[in-house]
Amino acid sequence: MSSGSSHTPSLTASEHAAEQALSSPDPATRERAIREAGDIVLAAHREVAGG
Repeated sequence: MSSGSSHTPSLTASEHAAEQALSSPDPATRERAIREAGDIVLAAHREVAGG
């Protein structure tokens, strides 16, 4: 998940937090990060699709 100039600041911050959480030693934190990453992808897809 790279931060690009087309992302909103809040989306970029969410991406950064999710990236950091993916390397957490805590399994629950990693699982939450995976779900958040999925949410980020869906939000980006909706933005690109115009919805």
